[in-house]
Amino acid sequence: FENQFVIKGLLNYRGGQKLYNNTGAWRNGNSNNRELNDPNASLFDQARAVASKFLGTNAGYIEDASFWRLREISLTYNTPNSFSNKLGFDRISLTLSGQNLGVWTDYTGLDPEISSEGQANFTTEEFLSQPPVRSWKARLNLSF
Repeated sequence: FENQFVIKGLLNYRGGQKLYNNTGAWRNGNSNNRELNDPNASLFDQARAVASKFLGTNAGYIEDASFWRLREISLTYNTPNSFSNKLGFDRISLTLSGQNLGVWTDYTGLDPEISSEGQANFTTEEFLSQPPVRSWKARLNLSF
């Protein structure tokens, strides 16, 4: 019996850090946010927007940036040796993989792992930075 399918993945957790959501504070300063424009926004969100816009304090935008991220998952199919040998190969496998497939967090900014100063171990602020993109790949391995 041969293992024909192999599934591998990487789920990452990082917790305990705080991050200044400068994107949210900036959007609030321009009145371009849900907190000021949507009467159904939570009272906490409305209060931090009012405190930021009219009282000049952005303390409400310092948020818990704990998160879970599905960094990668891959599925590999190994063909049976009898099939590979018929085609003149020792082994054939096909792998499909995806990177940055999901993030679960209560952080309200763009992404709890990005920083306006670039990627770093100690991020303190997020401001209009591009989150990591989702990507998909396929790989065909032919062994002689």
